[in-house]
Amino acid sequence: MKDIKLRWGIGLLIIAIMLGYTCPVQAASMLSGYEAWQTGIKATDDVLKPWKINFSQAVTDNVGTIKSYVFITDNNNNLFGTDISVSTDGKSATIYPQASTSYQTGAEYRLYIGDELSSQSGEKLSRAIVMPFSVSTSGHIVNMNDSFNSLCVTFTLNTSASVFTAKVNGVSMDYEGSHIYEKSLTGLDIGDTVNFQVYDGLGGLLETQAYVIR
Repeated sequence: MKDIKLRWGIGLLIIAIMLGYTCPVQAASMLSGYEAWQTGIKATDDVLKPWKINFSQAVTDNVGTIKSYVFITDNNNNLFGTDISVSTDGKSATIYPQASTSYQTGAEYRLYIGDELSSQSGEKLSRAIVMPFSVSTSGHIVNMNDSFNSLCVTFTLNTSASVFTAKVNGVSMDYEGSHIYEKSLTGLDIGDTVNFQVYDGLGGLLETQAYVIR
């Protein structure tokens, strides 16, 4: 588990996030004014995944107010239906899909936390953050990342121990050890979508996951 540290004026907020070729398509850019919490995309295989946010100071107990600043969208920035619960001491909040809804496997979502969210004493965050995440079908793809420059895009893929080979857009990736694969491709741009595929030792497809280039 990793911690996100954000400031309420002189206070501190700690957020623990409980954590073949396809033609490229464009996804919408992240909403402006939000800073990425981490590189790459977190992956979960839970289509009802709750994301718990822990605070060092109590926040407002008005769920409607919190939902104005803590929300989830799809990768086109369309609002995804969620509910939020707040702990009795106000020091944690959990965001999760609304009843009768779930995340779509193979899809990417974005968890936004706005800098207008304030503590009960009225202090606001010093920065807004966004955490992109994807919903895998099996959990064999653990994390996806890229390094973009004008010449090529280098992709990095972290997998489970069950994976023996990996591809990006049908091109075999190089194994770097410790369940990490890498590959550089040309002809791609920020916002394009590629597909990762991972295979078992017999060549059987374990999982396919879409990824939007950052």
